[in-house]
Amino acid sequence: MMLRSPKRDADPGDDSAKRWPLAEVLAQSWKTFPAFEDCSRVYTFHITPTLLNSGAAGLIWWRLKSVASQLGDVLSPFEQAYTYYTIRTAFHEAQAQRVFTFFRANAIEPVLVKGWTVGRRYPAKGLRPYGDIDLAIRESDYPKALALAATPEARRFNLDLHKGLENLDCRGFDEVFERTQLVELGDTRVRIPSDEDLLRIVCLHLLRHGGWRPLQFCDVALLLETRSPNFNWDICIGRSRREINWISMAIGLAHHLVGADIEGYPYAAQARRVPRWMIEQVLKSWETPEPTSNAPLSYGKPMREYLRQPRGLLGALKRRWPNPIEATYALNGSFNRLPRFPYQLAESLRRAARFLTARV
Repeated sequence: MMLRSPKRDADPGDDSAKRWPLAEVLAQSWKTFPAFEDCSRVYTFHITPTLLNSGAAGLIWWRLKSVASQLGDVLSPFEQAYTYYTIRTAFHEAQAQRVFTFFRANAIEPVLVKGWTVGRRYPAKGLRPYGDIDLAIRESDYPKALALAATPEARRFNLDLHKGLENLDCRGFDEVFERTQLVELGDTRVRIPSDEDLLRIVCLHLLRHGGWRPLQFCDVALLLETRSPNFNWDICIGRSRREINWISMAIGLAHHLVGADIEGYPYAAQARRVPRWMIEQVLKSWETPEPTSNAPLSYGKPMREYLRQPRGLLGALKRRWPNPIEATYALNGSFNRLPRFPYQLAESLRRAARFLTARV
């Protein structure tokens, strides 16, 4: 699938409505009624099987269903994916309820992050697939939670436990926990981050993984456009110039690529000035948007196996070369127009040092 790259930097004045094929199909797909009129645009790119595994299949169906009759059988697999996601959502919600009951019975109060906390805001349940259940656990409870997760009762849950908000957020667990909210899920109340903290977590997660997953940009757009009237931007972005830069870039990418409405965002001017290389990197990643083509699933076998059998080592190193977005974020860098190679090289060396240190 070929995607056209933007011809200039994304500066103020850029026409964000002039999108690229996949981005245009996903634009406004999180809306309740995302009408799509120009069928000719669908044929400017190939709806390939890779898109079915991108996580955006349900959104693609939702966006194009109004013209499905004009496209023949092209969208049938996406309609089936939407139906499957709807069924899986019911299973995932039931699992999440049991997970909270299980941990609370053992005196642990987790926080559900990502996944359903975002998915519940979409206008239909088949628009977002779910994988594991991500739970942030207070650091003092984490060893106990790990032990509980290893019990036969908990193994039936697809859990991903996080020690505090490690690798999820730049704020402390206690600070975020104080703002959490309890929301109804079936006959259970589950604990999720505040709207402000959730948007920040989703933005940072997008950057941490290099922006390869189209669904994440729709998540950002959805959270932006469904925020409450009393949404507190000071809580969401704080006053750190680094955090403002990071969140502005994630929001800016969602704005330029899928048409997220950034009206009311206090740093909208900065969000509109997304460096050209960031958009080009995302579009390049979207050529292969399925998880198996992106880190870490694309790595293949563990690096330690190459120590015993070096054949294929160069290819393994190439697959592990960090993309410029994830390298910049990993090294706490700022997103600007400067070259990214120094960040990529430094992050590669950092990973190598960590690997070698673990082998000693």
